[in-house]
Amino acid sequence: MVELTPFDGNPSSYQRFIRKFDNFVEYRIADPGQKLLYPKHCCRGKARDTIEECVILPNELGYSRAKDIFKELFGLPFHAAGTLMDGVLAETHKARNEPDSLVRLVTKMQNFFITLTKMKEAVIIVRLKREPNFTELTEFIRNGAKVSSSRFG
Repeated sequence: MVELTPFDGNPSSYQRFIRKFDNFVEYRIADPGQKLLYPKHCCRGKARDTIEECVILPNELGYSRAKDIFKELFGLPFHAAGTLMDGVLAETHKARNEPDSLVRLVTKMQNFFITLTKMKEAVIIVRLKREPNFTELTEFIRNGAKVSSSRFG
């Protein structure tokens, strides 16, 4: 059984958490009451505190509200971008002319680039206020393929 990595409210890990959560909970469990128990169980600290009272709402509303709260507080693009940028800047202050230090910096920069690229593409699709057409969807997937196959992806 695969376990979800606990989510602590760090915006830079929100996308990874929510994607895993959707795959392991959202798409597999039909009962909203059962779904509502998972965020409370697999969250820590600030993330858990923000949804504490959702359990007193009717199951479907409580679950929906918990996901909305997470997105509002931790999942907006500027939250993740700011947190990731802070991580890159912190790493640049630590980086010396040592291989391990420089590798960590490059890794942080690559992750930052990938996340920003994905956020930009997602924002463009959201701004359409409609389902993307075939051409737009193809372009979105092509850009993702370029990023994942580049030497920095």
